[in-house]
This record gives sequence, structure tokens and C-alpha cells, in this order.
Amino acid sequence: ANIVTQVSNDTTLSQTITAAVISDGSGSRLRFSHNSGSSFQITQASTDTFLSNSGIDIADVRVSGSLQVRDDILTTPQKISTAQMQWDSTRGVAGEYLMSIADDTVAQSLATTLNGSTAFSTAGGLPIVSISFVERAAAIVATNATLASQHERNTDAQRSLSEALSHQFESERGVNLDEEMANLIVFEQAFSASARIISTIQKMFEALERVL
Repeated sequence: ANIVTQVSNDTTLSQTITAAVISDGSGSRLRFSHNSGSSFQITQASTDTFLSNSGIDIADVRVSGSLQVRDDILTTPQKISTAQMQWDSTRGVAGEYLMSIADDTVAQSLATTLNGSTAFSTAGGLPIVSISFVERAAAIVATNATLASQHERNTDAQRSLSEALSHQFESERGVNLDEEMANLIVFEQAFSASARIISTIQKMFEALERVL
């Protein structure tokens, strides 16, 4: 931490180099990086022992020609789903990264993120609110279900109206045989009744003429 502070307070050095203490596996390490991303190397004079005493090594960046999965992971693939990248300084020349075994840190972090409170802005008819991702997902599903139900009811109403208008149009455009047959029977009965009335009146006139 003192080295980081000294580098940061050096107005000349801090323009080029950034020093930071970063988490590395179960511990932490000191990292120097060039502000422009360029490669550089820290050296020491022959009479200086700072690098050797502090244990600072050059970052070991290499390209692998082949990858090999550990035998225990091949035997139990479930280990990789809960593994976490860690640093082991005892591996290789200057330490190596490795995947831990049966570490639930990633799963716990994911669970914390999903269940923790997050601020959401207005979207899709949902208000501004601070809730968890799980609650937000439930609200989205509920809102979509309500909208789907409303659209379904509106569709049914429009379909019923369309069918009613279609029936009315067909009845106005064509001839309803059942209705016309019923009207014909009514007219026939009315004609028959009228004929009987006329016949009765005629007989009355004939009787009246005989009396006179």
C-alpha cells in the first residue's frame, strides 16, 4: 500500500505508471501497469535489491499451444460449474492461475445479485422501483399475462361483432326461405279469411234482396 501511495503521489511517475493492489485468489498482489497499455519492464541497479527483496516478478504472459483439463475435473465435471479463478504462487516459475474445486463463491455472488435490490427505470408499463431481479421478472410475467388476457378478450369481442355484422349483411342481401314461407302461410290464411267474409256478406245481401 505504501508503494502504491508513493507512485500515485509522484506527479511525474503517475503520468506514466499506475500502481494498484488487486485481489488475487485468497490474497492480493501489487500490480504496475502502463497508462497507455504499453509494455515496460522494471529494472534495478546492480547494488539495489528492491525487486528481489519485494518478490516482484515480471508478469508471465504466454500463448498455449494446447490445453489440458485436470483429471479430477474430467472425472467430476460438476466441479467446474462452481469453480473460481485463483492464483497459486507456488506453481510454475512465477506462479500460475488455476480453477478452484468446489468453491461456491460464483454461485453465491449470482444469488446475491439476483435477490438483491436493484433500481429499475420505467419500461414496458412497469413503474420506477427498486426490487430484486427475481421480483422484476415476476412483475414482467404478470404484466404480460394481464395484457395477453385483455387482448384475448378484445379479440373475442371483435370476432363476435364481426360475426353479427356478417349475419345481418347476409340477411339483408339474400332471401330467407324460412321467413318467406312463414309469410306466405300468413298471407294465405288471411286471403282465405277474407274470402269467407266476402262470401258471408254476399249471402247476407241475397237474403236481404229476397226479403225486400
